[in-house]
Amino acid sequence: MSFIRLVMSTHTLNQTLLGSASGFPKPLTRNMSLMITGLVVIGSIRGIIVLNTSLSPNLVYRGVAALLMMVSALGILTIPQFKSTGFGRLKTLAYLNLVLGGLNLVVDHLFLLYPLAEGLGMLYVYIAPFILFVQMKVDPKHLRIGIAVITIAITYSVLDNFYQLLSGPDGAQRVIDYNLRLSPTNRNTLSQGSGATMYRVGGYTGSYHDSANILGMSVCYFFIRSLLKRNLVDMGLALTGIVGLTITQSASNIVIVGVTLFFSTTYLLWRTRDKMTVLYLMLFTLGLGFLVWRSGGVMIFFTSRLSNWDYWSGMFHQLDRASLTRLLPFAMVGHFSAVGDLSCSTGQARLCNGITEVSFLRYLYQLGIVHTTILFTILVYPVWRWFRVRRRCAAALPAVAAILCGFMTLSHYASLFRVTSQFLFYAFGAICLNYVMETQHEMRLERAKSVSS
Repeated sequence: MSFIRLVMSTHTLNQTLLGSASGFPKPLTRNMSLMITGLVVIGSIRGIIVLNTSLSPNLVYRGVAALLMMVSALGILTIPQFKSTGFGRLKTLAYLNLVLGGLNLVVDHLFLLYPLAEGLGMLYVYIAPFILFVQMKVDPKHLRIGIAVITIAITYSVLDNFYQLLSGPDGAQRVIDYNLRLSPTNRNTLSQGSGATMYRVGGYTGSYHDSANILGMSVCYFFIRSLLKRNLVDMGLALTGIVGLTITQSASNIVIVGVTLFFSTTYLLWRTRDKMTVLYLMLFTLGLGFLVWRSGGVMIFFTSRLSNWDYWSGMFHQLDRASLTRLLPFAMVGHFSAVGDLSCSTGQARLCNGITEVSFLRYLYQLGIVHTTILFTILVYPVWRWFRVRRRCAAALPAVAAILCGFMTLSHYASLFRVTSQFLFYAFGAICLNYVMETQHEMRLERAKSVSS
């Protein structure tokens, strides 16, 4: 479906979303389900449109963001359909996030002279959570296919950049031109980072951090699902994502993926205690070992970054007692609406200069403790709902692993809140909540049956 047809289909989508207003939500039709999935895919790999058309990056990025925000706004209208699912807290949190975001933007513009245009550019952070109420009406199978497409596309683009670099200076210039096409204002068109490392590449997102964030969540999802469902296709997708993730050289994301997979796998093995699960884990290990062996050292070059303190030192910048005390007033009430890069404009430099790269703290200083708590609670809400029925809802575990991975990536930078990652992240949340709804429905039927008998 073309970009223009997606815009023209909004009215039809609106009518479909409002099709049911009682009980459990009515699933979307197949066409509408595929359309929502397609929007999520385009949101993550929107760079492919820029690279293969004559459209300007600003037009594509703003157009895609506007479409996703429109679908998120339509999610507000679908909330009554979820009245029997116990998602009242999620609705309240989403409304509070939206109100506080709007209030924060207005106050900061009036009293701190924060540019209104920049604040509006990040408005999707406040509206995006409502897309959960749309994505939960989408067939999880369609979302899974969309996630697979994103994984393959991002991995392909990252590998393409990498192999261009192997051809020498001419290849490096082609990657620079590639990144300038994606973002003409981007000064950091090719990054080598600290230490003796090769250049880091980002593919369709134009950012190695953003691509690694996407691939990290996808790898966790497909790997845990391959063990749970004993599915070789999922295992292949996980291995594909690992290749792309490694090539990005985003060490923090790689470490977080490793930690998430370790604890998720441990829980799954303890929960199932099935020999076939162990067998598939061994197959995955053999597959990963084969990739490392055949990569000629490419799959392990990022280890030099892990042992280089200069790389990690930025994360711990401004974490001393004096700095944390100085920034405490900002943590209490927040101070400006820049939910993006903390480099800020010149007028706000005195407020945010030198804040740590740990995004958990950066958002605390930006939004204040109340709003940050609300926003972070929305992010982990699906995991909390799954935790309440986890013994009966193993199918949601892959999505839970992806959500936890995405949330923990906020320990370094904030790629999770880019358009390319955020709506994909909520897709994992919707898959999780979809399985939770099914489990709760089955539990209610069982209770009703036991009472009637």
